[in-house]
Amino acid sequence: MFEKKYKADNERIEPTRESLLSLSYKMKREQAKKKDKKKAVRWIRPAAAVAAALVVLLGCFQIFRSLTPRDGQIPMAGAGAAGEAAVSRQQAQSPEDYSRVYAQIKELKEKERENGGDSYTGIYTPALGLDGIPEAEEENAVNTAGGGSPYDGSSAEKDYSDTNNQVEGVQEADIIKTDGEYIYAAVDGDVYLLRENGGNPEILSKIEKIDTVSEEGENVCGISERINDIYIAGDRMVLIKSITDYDAYNDMMEDAAEMDAAPENGCVIFFGPLVGIARYTAAVYDITDRSHPVLLNELGQSGTLIDSRMVGDILYLVYSYYVPGEIDEADPSTYVPALYLGDAKTDVAAGDIMLLGEPGAAQYLTVSSIDVGSPAEFLDTQSILGCGSDIYCNSETLVVALTTMEETNDVSKDKTELFRFSLKDGAVTMESQGSVPGYVLNQFSMDEYNGYFRIVTTENVTHYFNEGGIASAEQEKTRNHLFVLDESMNIVGSIEDLARGESIYSARFMGDTGYFVTYRQVDPLFTVDLSTPSEPKILSELKVPGFSNYLHPFGDGLLLGFGQNSDEESGEIQGLKLSMFDTSDPAAVAEKHSELLGEKYMWSNAIGNHKAILVDSEKNLIGFPAENEYMLYSYSPESGFQKIAQLTLEADGPGDMDYDLRGFYVDDVFYLYSPSGLAAFSMEDFSRISTLLWEE
Repeated sequence: MFEKKYKADNERIEPTRESLLSLSYKMKREQAKKKDKKKAVRWIRPAAAVAAALVVLLGCFQIFRSLTPRDGQIPMAGAGAAGEAAVSRQQAQSPEDYSRVYAQIKELKEKERENGGDSYTGIYTPALGLDGIPEAEEENAVNTAGGGSPYDGSSAEKDYSDTNNQVEGVQEADIIKTDGEYIYAAVDGDVYLLRENGGNPEILSKIEKIDTVSEEGENVCGISERINDIYIAGDRMVLIKSITDYDAYNDMMEDAAEMDAAPENGCVIFFGPLVGIARYTAAVYDITDRSHPVLLNELGQSGTLIDSRMVGDILYLVYSYYVPGEIDEADPSTYVPALYLGDAKTDVAAGDIMLLGEPGAAQYLTVSSIDVGSPAEFLDTQSILGCGSDIYCNSETLVVALTTMEETNDVSKDKTELFRFSLKDGAVTMESQGSVPGYVLNQFSMDEYNGYFRIVTTENVTHYFNEGGIASAEQEKTRNHLFVLDESMNIVGSIEDLARGESIYSARFMGDTGYFVTYRQVDPLFTVDLSTPSEPKILSELKVPGFSNYLHPFGDGLLLGFGQNSDEESGEIQGLKLSMFDTSDPAAVAEKHSELLGEKYMWSNAIGNHKAILVDSEKNLIGFPAENEYMLYSYSPESGFQKIAQLTLEADGPGDMDYDLRGFYVDDVFYLYSPSGLAAFSMEDFSRISTLLWEE
């Protein structure tokens, strides 16, 4: 049954956020039930539709590096030995016109064709840029209730939880937000604005997605728009939107010589993982009156949004853009990413494009900034030839990481390229770049402190052989590293070749101390002294059953671990697990208490999404999804974890759509968000106050 469901969902060419999450949830739940004792290091040759969807989400050419012929592989930007001097902004070149940009893109496209790249890049990379995306009409802000009160800042007196952000003072987007007075929820591509109302939330307005997609047999036309995430800054709301335009793709492909079949009836013909042209935008609304949100501007760029952050009122957007098809030197729009202000389109200026040596593919990494208080235009834009997959951002620095592969005919090694930008009041400046061996797990594997950048990676090394015309490959045991880099992205300190045969599952940096978890069958938690950047030292190594996918400080001397338990002998997964580590003595870290949820709760969406976890040490509250329920725990140093609530959206039990849950509180009311609705509970005894279903 599951295999049939997977196949059906996999054949959907344009999966929604909800269908991807639902499919991912079901796949991982089934895998957990089968108790697979090993985690794949990486997946190769993914199913076509899932691969296409990932490029829409990640936008990086390198995700398909395993499909590229190894001979003649193009080196990535800054590809050199670890510790090699970084390329500074002064060494980089910002051309006054597009001629040198064109020359470099042309050379890269020619190399791609030599390597057979055109056989898939035009299909697998829909982030192509487009014209004519309609601006959201004011009528889309539907007034569903009486007049809302203007935002007067009174929520400052409210006690409410925030998104689980990595860095204090740096906001991350999410599907649910609150400012204490109002609640903002992204649901199936739409957004609801609600008055909090003391546990009886009232819908004030709804901003609906645009969806004009129609299908005729195997053909599809129209525009599909989805609101994916939300930011709130006072009386401004930013909606991060993805837009797929099949009509624009049809127009572009009519004259494409490489098409296997020409469009019929003006619509796209699906063959393989073909999808429409995509871009991401930030729609900025004035929400002084929550009943009538007013669109101020919609700003975006051709390509795919890697990630975003907000510092104060400044929004930073990190994009990847792959140059598709044929290019024309006289027309920069064929090889330069475009910026969009509402319906207006301009090419990124030549002076804002930096050439940093030899990039690995015909693609751009672009960082743009917007003042959401006055969103008439981009504050700044900095574009380089490159790409990215994960970001670390504090109030002054943005580092974009790109995991790629360093290959010869005999050996391949993981490598992570690092691009460092300085941020100041919206000004974006490319400062330096470097590289380290290995691949980065996620944003928590990176951190900056007192001018030094710290990163942990896992490295795969594969050797290739050809004996008597028979090709073979042998992979070494994985190895794990910690690197410390200065502001020029030079390696100044490192600890290498740790935990052979294991992989990093989680990491957390806290001032002069770093923690990271590796796993194979048991969970070694490493504690590292980083007080001397040039000489990082392992202070302790604690081995416990299972592993932590996420680490979070929990007051002084305590570190919370959230993950899964496993059998020490077989490595079989045995359900979700909470751990509390005593870190008061870094040289003797110990697991003080643990809580095993059992085989009924094998999976949580929080395993791969830290925003699904609520941790508040002051309120002594730990919340997370478990399967399609939501668990709340408290913690006592004497008695350990205590379950205080087990919540579902509806009183009669969890629903099939309750897979992407969030928990948050406003004063003494706890809210449970689901793609199906919003439930409110009293924090005194967690009795149900109300349940609101979105479809009603």
